[in-house]
Amino acid sequence: MSSPSPIRSPSPPSEQEQEQEQEQEYIRKPIHGTEPVYLIDKILRTRIYDSLYWKSACFSLSAATLLVRAHKIAHIGGFWGNNTPTQFISLILKLLSIQPETEIILEYIKQPDFKYIRALGAFYIRMTMGHTQVYNYLEPLLIDYRKLRYRGNGKNTQHALSDVHDLHIRTVIRRAVQNPII
Repeated sequence: MSSPSPIRSPSPPSEQEQEQEQEQEYIRKPIHGTEPVYLIDKILRTRIYDSLYWKSACFSLSAATLLVRAHKIAHIGGFWGNNTPTQFISLILKLLSIQPETEIILEYIKQPDFKYIRALGAFYIRMTMGHTQVYNYLEPLLIDYRKLRYRGNGKNTQHALSDVHDLHIRTVIRRAVQNPII
């Protein structure tokens, strides 16, 4: 009689296999045929990377910890003052770099309490998704008439949250964001 063969446990993955798995986790999916962070113009991107807000507050954010920073946003916009990027556009760049799941972004726009988190989610959806998804997800926001502060070069104005889609196309980040065609 032969004794039963011992059950072999699978060998631990080699270092090369572990590195390949880690690389696959961090590969960004292209959006509109390009690297996601390239949706923001190079000049604005370098200004954001050089800004104090990016270095101190945005550098190590994840999709969950980004909400803490987004809760503190007081205005939307692209540049202000001496061509300093706003916190809003800095967080948009961070969202583009981490590419959170669609469900997370949908939770951003579904929650009714924080209007700037909702605007952040709407802006991200407008930049990254296809035209049918944009209309399906952003149409319910048309009934939200809460005012958002817009901070631009030399002027501060207020706009309704339902106008964020229109602001994205016309004024907020003119020439700074490469808009996908809808």
